[in-house]
Amino acid sequence: MTITLSSYLAISAEVAFDRVKRPALLHYIGYPLIHFVPSTPFPSVWQEGEYETQMNLLGLIPLGRQLIRIELPTPATDGSFRVRDNGQGQLARTWDHWITINPVDTNRCRYTDQVSVQAGLLTPLVWLFALGFYSWRQYRWKRLVRLNFQPITYS
Repeated sequence: MTITLSSYLAISAEVAFDRVKRPALLHYIGYPLIHFVPSTPFPSVWQEGEYETQMNLLGLIPLGRQLIRIELPTPATDGSFRVRDNGQGQLARTWDHWITINPVDTNRCRYTDQVSVQAGLLTPLVWLFALGFYSWRQYRWKRLVRLNFQPITYS
């Protein structure tokens, strides 16, 4: 099952892409719904590769291990950027998340989360969770842009 959500952000596509490559943003936009506890510290900037993390709902309820697989495709000639997390976890066999950032003009972009999930019989529940989580993420993105990215905290 797939979810696609988009928001317009009052920042350039380049700035959005720069920020999306930072694990600190993942912590910020997930908070307080999901706490990510990496097995080894995340880098300051995502590199292509695999990262294992424990996910906790509201910081209290273990959701199991999640493997984040970062891919950074070459930017498109139209100025758009993409990031892929082709991950999987204990609850979701497939968690294929694409972030697409399209420029609208020099100071605005369209940010899109598209995620496909497969979790066997639990797929409808995982899909509902993903819908809520990605809606929250986009709300937090907008809030962070309004705050001009200062300060980036986990609350």
